[in-house]
Amino acid sequence: MRANSEFKVAQSPVIHPGSLCDNCGVSPIIGPKFTCLTCENYELCEQCEYLSQLQGSAIHDNDHPLIKVKKPMSLQLEKSGKQVMLSHSK
Repeated sequence: MRANSEFKVAQSPVIHPGSLCDNCGVSPIIGPKFTCLTCENYELCEQCEYLSQLQGSAIHDNDHPLIKVKKPMSLQLEKSGKQVMLSHSK
């Protein structure tokens, strides 16, 4: 008999309602999304974030910090007097 840790449970892909990848244009973003903390309202899908790492600033400035958002949520941060929406769900 195998231990429970050896079995993987199939999970439905996570969908971020209302999101849009600013590089490839996919909408909504399915799977993790990456939100830039420097640019206003800039998001990347997982594939484009990976390509950004390979291609450097051709996709997005690699000096900008990105937050990986694994599941939809509502969270706002104050940034230089502006509210920054990291993610939203309906």
